Amino acid sequence: MLEWKQSAEQRRRNKCPRCLTILKRGQCPRCGWPGFKLMKGWTQKEWDQFEKGETERRKRQKIKRQAKSALRKTIKEGKFVKPNRCENCGELKKLEAHHWSYLPQNWIDVIWLCVECHRKFQDYTENIMTNTIKPNIPLQ
Repeated sequence: MLEWKQSAEQRRRNKCPRCLTILKRGQCPRCGWPGFKLMKGWTQKEWDQFEKGETERRKRQKIKRQAKSALRKTIKEGKFVKPNRCENCGELKKLEAHHWSYLPQNWIDVIWLCVECHRKFQDYTENIMTNTIKPNIPLQ
């Protein structure tokens, strides 16, 4: 029995441009990219804006990966000790590092938060940056 083989162009077309997951139709199940069918009516200007946004997002993701890698390396070498309690609520839970800044000199400057506190903190800082709340509201 002969198998139908796709060309390289067809394989590339069927992959999500963000995460390279194979798309069957519609939205990407892994990253939420809307898919080609929803974008067929886009103008060239809309495509250019989308591609520019994707390029910026990839640059930010690369810097975040480098920061996480630098922190892991520092912990592995024993130069930095990861605490076992959340720095906000004090609970013994799985901890995540919150980077204050992704500038290379600040990659190791983190606070350790549990998942719930990290989400609250991300929402809080995002709201401050968009000026929807005042910065003196307590985190807890």
